[in-house]
Amino acid sequence: MSEVETISLESVVENCSLSDVSVFELSARRGKVSPDTEEGEAVEPSYDLQIDYRDADNGFRVRLITRFDTDLGVIVSDVGAEYVLDGIGARSIPRDILLDFVNNVALMALVPYVRQSIADITLRVFGSALLMPMIRRGEIEFSEDNAD
Repeated sequence: MSEVETISLESVVENCSLSDVSVFELSARRGKVSPDTEEGEAVEPSYDLQIDYRDADNGFRVRLITRFDTDLGVIVSDVGAEYVLDGIGARSIPRDILLDFVNNVALMALVPYVRQSIADITLRVFGSALLMPMIRRGEIEFSEDNAD
């Protein structure tokens, strides 16, 4: 892709490949309420996003940090997807295009890993797995205001 051409979401997808998915943090800490008590209300997770560029400018990492604060305790899952670019510098991708990629491509790659990590850690710590609900494209969306 030449520097003169405009970078679009389609060109990023065409010139991008997923090279790794890794866990940066996975934790669960019991609170004051016993896991044996009756189930309470559904708890909505909070989501944070981090985007880091490679020093060589040939890729970037998208991290989705999911946190549940409940009476039972606190659960955190920080999962990242590493992308490699061919022919495009990561820093040359306009921020709105990169956020479009994150919202429509990267998050859909990360959500199954987040779901599995939360189910695994809560089963071990609380004795039963917390199953995250189905998340459809667009239900979690980051903008310039809430993306690091």
